[in-house]
Amino acid sequence: MPMYFFDLTDDAKDNHANDMGVELAADEVPDEAVAFLATVARDRLPGGCDRAFHVSVRDASGGVVFEAQLTLKSGWL
Repeated sequence: MPMYFFDLTDDAKDNHANDMGVELAADEVPDEAVAFLATVARDRLPGGCDRAFHVSVRDASGGVVFEAQLTLKSGWL
């Protein structure tokens, strides 16, 4: 199976490049990217209600093959 690398950026200007690859079939990449964003959001949202997270998925050659973004805005009415 091919190797993919997940790089995270959030609106707090935290950038995290992942040098640890994950072996996945190409059709598994979208679900894994979305699950990754959900996990990151759950872990980081206690630090603020309005956040945006972006993940870029690279293949073994370094090219970006998939991107996903999760934005949460919440507040009292």
